[in-house]
Amino acid sequence: MIEKGKNRTKIYVALLMLLLCVGNAHPQSFRERAKKAFKKGQQYFNSQDYDEAFAEFNKTINLDPTFPDGYCGRGAVYEKRGSFEKAFVDFNKAVELKPDYAQALFNRGNMYRERNELELALKDFSDAIQCKPKYADAYRNRGVIYTMTDMPDKGILDFTKAIQIDPHFSEAYYCRGVTYYKMDNFDKAIFDLDRALNGSYKAADGYVYRGNAYYAKGQYRKALRDYNKALELDAANWAAYNGRANVYEYTGHYTQAIEDYSRTLQFKPQRGAAYRGRGLAHGKKGNVDDAISDLSLAIQIDPNDHEAYYNRGYGYTQQGKVDQAINDYSRVIEINPKDARAYNNRGMHYKERKEYDKAIADFTKAINLYPIENNHDHLVPYLNRADIYIQQGNYVDAISDYNEILKVHPFNIYVNILRIKAYILKK
Repeated sequence: MIEKGKNRTKIYVALLMLLLCVGNAHPQSFRERAKKAFKKGQQYFNSQDYDEAFAEFNKTINLDPTFPDGYCGRGAVYEKRGSFEKAFVDFNKAVELKPDYAQALFNRGNMYRERNELELALKDFSDAIQCKPKYADAYRNRGVIYTMTDMPDKGILDFTKAIQIDPHFSEAYYCRGVTYYKMDNFDKAIFDLDRALNGSYKAADGYVYRGNAYYAKGQYRKALRDYNKALELDAANWAAYNGRANVYEYTGHYTQAIEDYSRTLQFKPQRGAAYRGRGLAHGKKGNVDDAISDLSLAIQIDPNDHEAYYNRGYGYTQQGKVDQAINDYSRVIEINPKDARAYNNRGMHYKERKEYDKAIADFTKAINLYPIENNHDHLVPYLNRADIYIQQGNYVDAISDYNEILKVHPFNIYVNILRIKAYILKK
C-alpha cells in the first residue's frame, strides 16, 4: 500500500513538472514555429500545391491563433478552391488581428467584389493603398471597381497609377485599354492593349477587345486577325465568334457571318444581338423569312431592341406586309424618337397608301433629325416629301425641297432634272 502511494506521488510530481514546463514555454517559440510553418505554406502555395499549403497554414494557426498571416494564407487557399465564404472569414480574421494588414485588406476586398458588395470592396482597396502606398495591385483592383460603378475616369487614374508604380504591369494596361474602349477612345484602347499583349497578358479577351477596337475604327483585317487569335487561345470564346461574325457581316461574307453568329448562340443562347446580326445576314442573302424569324427572337429577348424592330420592319416591307412594317417602325420611334430612318420608312408606307398628311409629317420629322449636310443618303426624306408635293400639285414646296438639296449638292444631276420638271409643271 505504501509503495502504491509512493508511485502515485511520483506520477503527480511528473505531471506537475510537465505542466510547469508547458506553462513556462515562451510564447515566442510558438510564434517562431508558426512563422516557419507559414513560410513552408507560402512555398507550397507558390508552387500550386494547395493541399500541402492548406496543411501548413492550418498548422500555423494551431501553433499561434493570434498570428494573422496564417489566416491570410489559409484564406488564399480557400479562394483558389472557390470557397469564397470561408476565404472571407479568414481574411476578416486577419484584418481583425492586424487592421493595417494591406494584403489581408486587399484579399478581403476581392471577396467583397465576388459578393457584389462594391462599396465595401472599394473601401478595402483604398485602406490597403493607405497602408501600402505603392500597392500596384490594389490600385488596379480599385480601378476595376470604379469602372463597375460608372466612374471610368477614376478607374483610368487608378490604372495609370498602377502602371506608374510598375511600368510592366500588363494587367493594368489591359484594364485601362478595356476602359478606354468602353469610353469609345479606340486609339488609346489599342495602344494599351498592344502593351498588355506584348507583355505577360496573353488571355483571349485581350485580343477580343483589341479586335473590337479595330472593328470600330473600320480596320477589319486587323480585327479579323485578333478574333482568330482569340479563338486559337480559347475555342469557346463566344465574344470572339460574335466579333468575327460582325466583320463577316459588314464585309459581305454572309454565309460565314451566319455560321459565326450560330456558334455565338451555342455558347450564349440568350444573346439577342447575335440573333439580330444573324437576321441581318439572312436578310442580305435574300432569306427574308429566316431574317424575320431571327429578328423576332432578338425582340423576344430584348423588347427594347429598336434595331431589331427596324430591320424586321424592313423585312416586312420586302414581303409587302405594310401593317406589320408600320407597326415595327412605330415601335422604333417609341423606343428611340430620334431615329430618322424609321420616320422616313414609315412615311414611305403612308405615301403608298396616299395618307399624305401622315407621310409629310414623317418626312418632315426625318428631315429635322437627319441633316442633309451629313451624307448623300440624307437627301431621301426631301425627295420623298417633294414627290408628294408634286402629286398634290404643290410645285412651289417641291421646288423648295429640291433647292435645299442643291444648296449642299449643287451638281446632283438627278435633283437638277427633277427641279426643272417641277418648274415646267408649275408654268
